[in-house]
Amino acid sequence: MKLGIVGAGMAGLSCAEAAIRAGHEVTLFDKGRGAGGRLSTRRTSTSSGDLRFDHGTMTFNARSDAFKMAVADWRDRGLVSEWTANMARFSSGAPRSFSDETHYVGAPAMNTLIKGLAIEKTVHFGWRVNRLQQSSAGWTLHFQEQPETFDCDALVLAIPNEQAVELLASVWPDFAQKAASCVSVPIWSVMLGYETALQLEFDLAEVTGSPIRKISRNQRKPGRDPSGECLVIQASPDWSVAHVEDEPEDVTKALEQACFDLLGAAPSAPLSRQAHRWRYALNATPYGKPFVLNEALHLGVCGDWLLGDRVEDAWSSGRALGEIL
Repeated sequence: MKLGIVGAGMAGLSCAEAAIRAGHEVTLFDKGRGAGGRLSTRRTSTSSGDLRFDHGTMTFNARSDAFKMAVADWRDRGLVSEWTANMARFSSGAPRSFSDETHYVGAPAMNTLIKGLAIEKTVHFGWRVNRLQQSSAGWTLHFQEQPETFDCDALVLAIPNEQAVELLASVWPDFAQKAASCVSVPIWSVMLGYETALQLEFDLAEVTGSPIRKISRNQRKPGRDPSGECLVIQASPDWSVAHVEDEPEDVTKALEQACFDLLGAAPSAPLSRQAHRWRYALNATPYGKPFVLNEALHLGVCGDWLLGDRVEDAWSSGRALGEIL
Protein backbone atom coordinates (compact mmCIF):
# COMPACT_ATOMS: atom_id res chain seq x y z
CA MET A 1 0.00 0.00 0.00
CA LYS A 2 1.16 3.50 -0.84
CA LEU A 3 0.63 5.59 2.30
CA GLY A 4 0.83 9.37 2.61
CA ILE A 5 1.34 10.97 6.03
CA VAL A 6 0.78 14.67 6.63
CA GLY A 7 2.99 15.73 9.54
CA ALA A 8 6.53 14.52 10.25
CA GLY A 9 6.67 15.09 13.98
CA MET A 10 6.78 12.35 16.58
CA ALA A 11 3.30 10.99 15.78
CA GLY A 12 3.82 10.95 12.02
CA LEU A 13 7.26 9.34 12.22
CA SER A 14 6.09 6.75 14.73
CA CYS A 15 3.19 5.87 12.43
CA ALA A 16 5.58 5.69 9.49
CA GLU A 17 7.94 3.30 11.27
CA ALA A 18 5.12 0.89 12.11
CA ALA A 19 3.69 1.08 8.59
CA ILE A 20 7.10 0.52 6.99
CA ARG A 21 7.64 -2.54 9.18
CA ALA A 22 4.33 -3.86 7.79
CA GLY A 23 5.67 -3.49 4.25
CA HIS A 24 3.92 -0.29 3.17
CA GLU A 25 5.49 2.43 1.01
CA VAL A 26 5.39 5.63 3.09
CA THR A 27 5.90 9.28 2.16
CA LEU A 28 5.66 12.08 4.74
CA PHE A 29 4.99 15.80 4.20
CA ASP A 30 5.56 18.53 6.77
CA LYS A 31 5.00 22.26 6.51
CA GLY A 32 8.02 23.01 8.70
CA ARG A 33 11.32 23.94 7.13
CA GLY A 34 13.12 21.18 8.99
CA ALA A 35 12.76 18.37 11.49
CA GLY A 36 11.55 19.22 14.97
CA GLY A 37 8.05 20.53 15.50
CA ARG A 38 7.72 21.05 19.24
CA LEU A 39 10.91 18.98 19.63
CA SER A 40 12.77 21.89 18.05
CA THR A 41 16.05 23.61 18.73
CA ARG A 42 16.61 27.27 17.89
CA ARG A 43 20.13 28.36 16.96
CA THR A 44 20.99 32.01 17.47
CA SER A 45 24.19 33.75 16.35
CA THR A 46 25.68 36.27 18.79
CA SER A 47 28.91 38.22 19.16
CA SER A 48 30.18 35.39 21.38
CA GLY A 49 29.19 32.57 19.03
CA ASP A 50 26.13 30.43 18.42
CA LEU A 51 23.66 29.70 21.21
CA ARG A 52 21.10 26.88 21.11
CA PHE A 53 17.72 26.69 22.81
CA ASP A 54 15.31 23.76 23.07
CA HIS A 55 12.41 26.18 23.03
CA GLY A 56 9.53 23.71 22.67
CA THR A 57 9.50 20.46 24.60
CA MET A 58 12.24 20.83 27.21
CA THR A 59 12.44 17.21 28.38
CA PHE A 60 10.35 14.05 28.31
CA ASN A 61 9.80 10.89 30.32
CA ALA A 62 8.76 7.30 29.62
CA ARG A 63 5.93 5.52 31.43
CA SER A 64 4.77 2.53 29.38
CA ASP A 65 6.98 -0.49 28.78
CA ALA A 66 6.63 -0.06 25.02
CA PHE A 67 7.82 3.53 25.08
CA LYS A 68 10.65 2.65 27.48
CA MET A 69 11.84 0.11 24.91
CA ALA A 70 11.70 2.74 22.17
CA VAL A 71 13.65 5.23 24.27
CA ALA A 72 16.27 2.57 25.08
CA ASP A 73 16.70 2.02 21.34
CA TRP A 74 17.07 5.77 20.78
CA ARG A 75 19.72 5.87 23.51
CA ASP A 76 21.63 3.06 21.82
CA ARG A 77 21.47 4.99 18.54
CA GLY A 78 22.80 8.14 20.23
CA LEU A 79 19.62 10.15 19.65
CA VAL A 80 18.73 10.80 23.30
CA SER A 81 20.51 11.00 26.65
CA GLU A 82 19.44 10.84 30.25
CA TRP A 83 19.66 14.13 32.11
CA THR A 84 19.73 14.10 35.89
CA ALA A 85 18.75 17.70 36.54
CA ASN A 86 18.64 19.69 39.73
CA MET A 87 14.90 20.40 39.70
CA ALA A 88 13.49 23.40 41.54
CA ARG A 89 9.84 24.00 42.33
CA PHE A 90 8.60 27.51 42.87
CA SER A 91 5.13 28.04 44.26
CA SER A 92 3.53 31.27 45.41
CA GLY A 93 3.58 31.48 49.20
CA ALA A 94 5.54 28.25 49.68
CA PRO A 95 9.25 27.62 50.27
CA ARG A 96 11.30 26.52 47.29
CA SER A 97 12.07 22.83 47.01
CA PHE A 98 14.87 21.08 45.14
CA SER A 99 15.44 17.50 44.03
CA ASP A 100 17.43 15.55 41.47
CA GLU A 101 15.20 14.19 38.72
CA THR A 102 16.08 12.19 35.63
CA HIS A 103 14.60 13.14 32.29
CA TYR A 104 15.33 12.36 28.65
CA VAL A 105 16.54 14.92 26.14
CA GLY A 106 17.56 14.77 22.52
CA ALA A 107 21.34 14.82 22.19
CA PRO A 108 23.13 16.97 21.28
CA ALA A 109 19.90 18.91 20.62
CA MET A 110 16.22 18.15 21.11
CA ASN A 111 15.58 18.02 17.36
CA THR A 112 18.30 15.35 16.99
CA LEU A 113 15.65 12.80 17.91
CA ILE A 114 13.27 13.83 15.13
CA LYS A 115 16.14 14.08 12.62
CA GLY A 116 17.25 10.58 13.56
CA LEU A 117 13.76 9.15 13.18
CA ALA A 118 13.38 10.84 9.78
CA ILE A 119 16.60 9.29 8.40
CA GLU A 120 16.03 6.70 5.67
CA LYS A 121 12.38 7.73 5.35
CA THR A 122 10.96 9.72 2.47
CA VAL A 123 10.17 13.06 4.12
CA HIS A 124 9.43 16.36 2.37
CA PHE A 125 9.88 19.34 4.68
CA GLY A 126 8.53 22.73 3.67
CA TRP A 127 5.53 21.16 1.89
CA ARG A 128 2.25 22.48 3.28
CA VAL A 129 -0.81 20.42 2.33
CA ASN A 130 -3.74 22.75 1.76
CA ARG A 131 -6.34 20.46 0.16
CA LEU A 132 -7.30 16.79 0.16
CA GLN A 133 -9.06 15.27 -2.83
CA GLN A 134 -10.45 11.78 -3.16
CA SER A 135 -9.19 10.16 -6.35
CA SER A 136 -9.39 6.87 -8.20
CA ALA A 137 -6.15 5.86 -6.48
CA GLY A 138 -7.46 6.85 -3.07
CA TRP A 139 -6.23 10.35 -2.26
CA THR A 140 -4.56 13.27 -4.00
CA LEU A 141 -2.69 15.84 -1.90
CA HIS A 142 -2.45 19.44 -3.07
CA PHE A 143 0.20 21.79 -1.72
CA GLN A 144 0.28 25.49 -1.01
CA GLU A 145 3.44 26.46 -2.89
CA GLN A 146 4.36 23.38 -4.93
CA PRO A 147 2.62 22.76 -8.27
CA GLU A 148 3.04 19.00 -7.89
CA THR A 149 0.38 16.73 -6.44
CA PHE A 150 0.81 13.42 -4.62
CA ASP A 151 -1.38 10.34 -5.04
CA CYS A 152 -1.65 7.60 -2.43
CA ASP A 153 -3.85 4.64 -1.55
CA ALA A 154 -4.36 5.68 2.07
CA LEU A 155 -3.77 8.83 4.07
CA VAL A 156 -2.87 9.72 7.66
CA LEU A 157 -3.09 13.17 9.24
CA ALA A 158 -0.57 13.51 12.08
CA ILE A 159 -0.97 17.22 12.77
CA PRO A 160 -2.55 19.43 15.46
CA ASN A 161 -6.31 19.06 15.64
CA GLU A 162 -7.06 22.61 14.45
CA GLN A 163 -5.02 21.98 11.30
CA ALA A 164 -6.60 18.56 10.83
CA VAL A 165 -10.09 20.05 11.11
CA GLU A 166 -9.37 22.45 8.23
CA LEU A 167 -8.33 19.61 5.92
CA LEU A 168 -11.07 17.22 7.03
CA ALA A 169 -14.01 19.63 6.85
CA SER A 170 -14.80 18.84 3.21
CA VAL A 171 -13.92 15.13 3.19
CA TRP A 172 -14.91 13.83 6.64
CA PRO A 173 -17.18 16.50 8.15
CA ASP A 174 -18.61 14.30 10.92
CA PHE A 175 -15.23 13.67 12.49
CA ALA A 176 -14.05 17.21 11.77
CA GLN A 177 -16.91 18.49 13.91
CA LYS A 178 -15.95 16.16 16.76
CA ALA A 179 -12.25 17.02 16.50
CA ALA A 180 -13.08 20.72 16.66
CA SER A 181 -14.13 20.25 20.29
CA CYS A 182 -10.56 19.27 21.24
CA VAL A 183 -9.16 22.70 21.97
CA SER A 184 -5.43 23.39 21.92
CA VAL A 185 -3.81 25.88 24.29
CA PRO A 186 -0.92 28.14 23.22
CA ILE A 187 2.36 28.56 25.07
CA TRP A 188 4.82 31.43 24.72
CA SER A 189 8.53 30.62 25.03
CA VAL A 190 11.21 33.25 25.62
CA MET A 191 14.89 32.56 24.96
CA LEU A 192 17.58 34.61 26.69
CA GLY A 193 21.24 34.08 25.84
CA TYR A 194 24.18 35.23 27.98
CA GLU A 195 27.93 35.20 27.50
CA THR A 196 28.56 33.72 30.96
CA ALA A 197 26.46 31.44 33.15
CA LEU A 198 24.03 32.99 35.60
CA GLN A 199 24.43 32.21 39.29
CA LEU A 200 21.36 30.00 39.66
CA GLU A 201 20.87 27.03 41.96
CA PHE A 202 18.86 24.85 39.59
CA ASP A 203 18.96 23.31 36.12
CA LEU A 204 15.23 23.02 35.54
CA ALA A 205 12.30 24.65 37.34
CA GLU A 206 8.55 24.15 37.54
CA VAL A 207 6.55 27.17 38.64
CA THR A 208 3.00 27.70 39.89
CA GLY A 209 1.19 30.92 40.76
CA SER A 210 3.15 32.94 38.21
CA PRO A 211 2.99 33.97 34.55
CA ILE A 212 5.77 31.40 34.14
CA ARG A 213 5.29 27.64 33.85
CA LYS A 214 8.82 26.30 33.36
CA ILE A 215 12.42 27.48 33.20
CA SER A 216 15.25 25.49 31.64
CA ARG A 217 18.97 26.14 31.47
CA ASN A 218 19.66 24.58 28.12
CA GLN A 219 23.44 24.53 28.36
CA ARG A 220 23.20 22.24 31.40
CA LYS A 221 21.80 19.39 29.32
CA PRO A 222 24.14 16.61 28.15
CA GLY A 223 25.86 17.14 24.83
CA ARG A 224 25.46 20.93 24.90
CA ASP A 225 28.17 23.57 24.99
CA PRO A 226 28.39 24.33 28.73
CA SER A 227 29.76 27.84 28.25
CA GLY A 228 27.42 30.81 28.47
CA GLU A 229 23.79 30.64 29.52
CA CYS A 230 20.84 29.58 27.35
CA LEU A 231 17.76 30.30 29.42
CA VAL A 232 14.34 29.16 28.16
CA ILE A 233 11.29 30.60 29.93
CA GLN A 234 7.89 29.11 29.15
CA ALA A 235 4.76 30.98 30.11
CA SER A 236 1.80 29.37 31.85
CA PRO A 237 -1.18 28.34 29.72
CA ASP A 238 -3.45 30.95 31.32
CA TRP A 239 -0.96 33.75 30.70
CA SER A 240 -0.31 32.56 27.15
CA VAL A 241 -4.02 32.50 26.33
CA ALA A 242 -4.47 36.01 27.73
CA HIS A 243 -1.49 37.31 25.70
CA VAL A 244 -1.69 35.08 22.64
CA GLU A 245 -1.83 37.97 20.18
CA ASP A 246 0.73 40.19 21.95
CA GLU A 247 3.81 41.33 20.09
CA PRO A 248 6.88 39.11 20.69
CA GLU A 249 8.84 42.09 22.04
CA ASP A 250 6.17 42.72 24.69
CA VAL A 251 6.03 39.05 25.63
CA THR A 252 9.81 38.90 25.97
CA LYS A 253 9.91 41.94 28.22
CA ALA A 254 7.09 40.69 30.45
CA LEU A 255 8.40 37.14 30.91
CA GLU A 256 11.99 38.25 31.38
CA GLN A 257 10.90 40.56 34.19
CA ALA A 258 8.66 37.89 35.71
CA CYS A 259 11.54 35.42 35.67
CA PHE A 260 13.96 37.65 37.53
CA ASP A 261 11.25 38.76 39.95
CA LEU A 262 10.74 35.07 40.71
CA LEU A 263 14.47 34.57 41.20
CA GLY A 264 14.76 37.68 43.35
CA ALA A 265 17.49 39.16 41.16
CA ALA A 266 17.91 42.16 38.91
CA PRO A 267 17.64 41.30 35.21
CA SER A 268 20.99 40.86 33.48
CA ALA A 269 21.44 42.21 29.96
CA PRO A 270 21.47 39.22 27.59
CA LEU A 271 23.30 38.84 24.31
CA SER A 272 20.05 37.84 22.64
CA ARG A 273 16.32 37.91 23.31
CA GLN A 274 13.71 36.00 21.32
CA ALA A 275 10.14 34.84 21.75
CA HIS A 276 8.26 32.05 20.02
CA ARG A 277 4.54 31.35 20.20
CA TRP A 278 3.50 27.71 20.10
CA ARG A 279 -0.10 28.20 19.07
CA TYR A 280 -0.99 24.50 19.41
CA ALA A 281 1.20 23.55 22.39
CA LEU A 282 -1.06 21.75 24.87
CA ASN A 283 -4.35 19.91 24.65
CA ALA A 284 -7.02 21.06 27.06
CA THR A 285 -9.57 18.42 25.99
CA PRO A 286 -7.97 15.26 24.52
CA TYR A 287 -10.18 13.15 22.25
CA GLY A 288 -9.73 10.07 24.42
CA LYS A 289 -8.69 7.46 21.83
CA PRO A 290 -5.20 6.76 20.46
CA PHE A 291 -6.28 7.20 16.84
CA VAL A 292 -9.31 7.40 14.56
CA LEU A 293 -9.54 5.38 11.34
CA ASN A 294 -12.19 5.56 8.62
CA GLU A 295 -11.65 2.31 6.75
CA ALA A 296 -14.15 3.21 4.04
CA LEU A 297 -12.22 6.37 3.22
CA HIS A 298 -8.76 4.86 3.87
CA LEU A 299 -8.13 7.87 6.09
CA GLY A 300 -6.69 7.94 9.60
CA VAL A 301 -5.83 10.57 12.20
CA CYS A 302 -3.22 10.39 14.96
CA GLY A 303 -1.37 12.81 17.22
CA ASP A 304 -0.75 13.62 20.85
CA TRP A 305 -3.96 15.67 21.02
CA LEU A 306 -5.97 12.45 20.89
CA LEU A 307 -4.42 11.27 24.18
CA GLY A 308 -2.77 14.24 25.93
CA ASP A 309 0.22 16.46 25.31
CA ARG A 310 3.26 14.34 26.11
CA VAL A 311 5.92 13.04 23.72
CA GLU A 312 4.85 9.53 24.71
CA ASP A 313 1.24 10.34 23.75
CA ALA A 314 2.33 11.35 20.25
CA TRP A 315 4.51 8.25 19.84
CA SER A 316 1.82 5.90 21.17
CA SER A 317 -0.87 7.40 18.94
CA GLY A 318 1.18 7.15 15.77
CA ARG A 319 2.43 3.64 16.53
CA ALA A 320 -1.07 2.34 17.26
CA LEU A 321 -2.43 3.66 13.95
CA GLY A 322 0.58 2.49 11.97
CA GLU A 323 0.26 -1.05 13.30
CA ILE A 324 -3.41 -1.39 12.38
CA LEU A 325 -3.12 -0.07 8.82
